[in-house]
Amino acid sequence: MVYAVSINSSNFAPAKFTSISSLLNVVIPNLILVAGIILLFMVVYAGFMYMESSGNSEKLKKAHALLTFSLIGFGIVIASYVIVKLIGSILNINNVPL
Repeated sequence: MVYAVSINSSNFAPAKFTSISSLLNVVIPNLILVAGIILLFMVVYAGFMYMESSGNSEKLKKAHALLTFSLIGFGIVIASYVIVKLIGSILNINNVPL
């Protein structure tokens, strides 16, 4: 006995983006997720650089700079998301990406 479902356009609707805002509603949350994953890897890498510096001031500066810049970059991503949501709320736009 085989339990298979035939997938076609009548029982499984294809993804259709009717506007740019509907496309952005899918893309932007995924980009923020990717930025968070990149932040995680950068923080772990900066931690390894810090541990491997063994008191060398040049390596400590590089690890500190990497950690600082990765946190600033993620802060910019989050701030841009908040600004877009704020502008959408002020202008009463319903299709602002989640």
